[in-house]
Amino acid sequence: MEGRVFAVNQSDDDCGNVILLNPGDLKFLYIGCPLLEFLNSEIPAYADACLDSEIYADWLASHAPVRPMECAGYRTPLFLGGEDSLENMEISDMEVYWDMTDQLWEAVKDLPEGTKIGNVSLE
Repeated sequence: MEGRVFAVNQSDDDCGNVILLNPGDLKFLYIGCPLLEFLNSEIPAYADACLDSEIYADWLASHAPVRPMECAGYRTPLFLGGEDSLENMEISDMEVYWDMTDQLWEAVKDLPEGTKIGNVSLE
């Protein structure tokens, strides 16, 4: 939901295996299987884990569907103390969401935990 992107690893290690990139919690997950196996086996067997299908069903109960190139992103990112809840989510352009999240993360990643943050601006 929160801007998840699946990619295929092209590096020497695990070449051709699927990677889950998630700006919502700033995690990368190496799925460990090739794309066709991921599509034909992993998604059918683990749809909720792969696609957050239960959370998306909850989203659809009170929101419009997320269109292509959009995501339901966090208003306040989790790494800035935002809640992992539907109330903290809104529809965003996926490219803008990824860029915004990256800029925010770069600005705060080296700060000590608990540092108060103010006067945020995005370029």
